[in-house]
Amino acid sequence: MTISVTFYFEPKRKMEGQVKVLLEAERAAQEIIQKAREQRDIIMRQADESAKAEIEKYRFESDGKLNKLQNEIDQEIEQVSQKLEEETLKDLSAFQSNLDEKLSKVSKLLIDASICIKIE
Repeated sequence: MTISVTFYFEPKRKMEGQVKVLLEAERAAQEIIQKAREQRDIIMRQADESAKAEIEKYRFESDGKLNKLQNEIDQEIEQVSQKLEEETLKDLSAFQSNLDEKLSKVSKLLIDASICIKIE
């Protein structure tokens, strides 16, 4: 009877040892999974930071280009406005000098016409 009892406990001990091995393997697998999740989180944070930095760089470059274009447009507007003002003043001056000349011609014509009136 002693032999059968020993034989009976021997597989139970093997089974307990195998269960311990399985539990240890499960714990090790959970640690591996946890480390993988942590690594994934780190990589995702790094990717997010990198994307934000790239967006900020693009925004900075775009703002610079926009400001440059705005300055160029402002300069062109200023040049066109200045040229237009000069042309307007020139045209007004020419009109004024022609106006004086034409007024004197009209005045002369009116005077001549009034002198030549024949009273009958």
